[in-house]
Amino acid sequence: MQVVMGRLRDVFVPDDFRAWLSRLFFGVAEGAEDERGRLTMAGIFRSLKRVLTGQVIRQSDIQIMNGTCVLSLRVKRESGSGRFYVVLAAKASGNYQYYPLEPDEFERLFDAAIETRVALQPEIGEAPKL
Repeated sequence: MQVVMGRLRDVFVPDDFRAWLSRLFFGVAEGAEDERGRLTMAGIFRSLKRVLTGQVIRQSDIQIMNGTCVLSLRVKRESGSGRFYVVLAAKASGNYQYYPLEPDEFERLFDAAIETRVALQPEIGEAPKL
C-alpha cells in the first residue's frame, strides 16, 4: 500500500470542502448555503426542521462502542411535500449529533459502506456478505 502525504485542502475542491464542513459541524443539509458558499439561517433552520419533524417511516439502530453509543438511520417523510429523506443520528452519553441526508447523499454513503466492507474482507476474491 502506498501512502501519499499532502494537505487536506488538496483532497477537496473548495466548494466541496465548505459543504463537507457544514454537514460535519452543523449537520446542515445540502442547499443551506448562499451563492457565496456561506451558511444561511434558512438553511440551518431547514436542517433543524428535518431532524426534529417529519414522520419516521423506518428506523434502524446499531449499538457500538460496547453499547455506549447508538447509531440510528431513520427514513423520514416531510409533512408538507411528502418527500423522503434520511437522518443519521449518533447518540452517546449526553452527546447527540444529527445529520439529515438527501436520498442521493444517502446513496453515496451506502456505496462507501459497501466499498469499506469489501476492503475488510480477509482475502481478495471472497464475495462480500451483504
